[in-house]
Amino acid sequence: MLSTYYFFLDKIPMEESAYQMPDGACFIVRRINGSETALLPIAAEDIPRWKKYRSQFITQLWLG
Repeated sequence: MLSTYYFFLDKIPMEESAYQMPDGACFIVRRINGSETALLPIAAEDIPRWKKYRSQFITQLWLG
């Protein structure tokens, strides 16, 4: 796991985590209320952009 952000949206717990596979492929897993709801592929060079966005807009969903 590269990074995880936890936040609440309308009192519902949310989580987004960035992962990198051994082959270099990256993805973001989104969990809402503890359930995995999305698996979003992301380019490795976009992970810093995602981290910046998530730290600035903690309660908005990242659409890529």
